Amino acid sequence: MGSIVLDAHHLGSDPAIVADVIELYRKRPGERKRLADGVGAISAVEVARRGGEK
Repeated sequence: MGSIVLDAHHLGSDPAIVADVIELYRKRPGERKRLADGVGAISAVEVARRGGEK
């Protein structure tokens, strides 16, 4: 799959954070069930950004 280019204003969020979310769940497909709950999904990314695991 190739690259996808989006204007940042379409994301409604900081592009760096969106990239972190995408990358976390790309690398950990078993964690994708957390995407059903936005709060849980972002919490998992915040933990990963700090270098921890949730």
